[in-house]
Amino acid sequence: MNNKKRKLIIRIVALVLAGLMVVSIFSILLSTIHF
Repeated sequence: MNNKKRKLIIRIVALVLAGLMVVSIFSILLSTIHF
């Protein structure tokens, strides 16, 4: 049971990191397009 919870936490952290990466890439692309 503890192992399942750990896997779930790892998956959530990975999703959050992927989302932050996508947001940062989009902001860089938008700033390069605007300037």
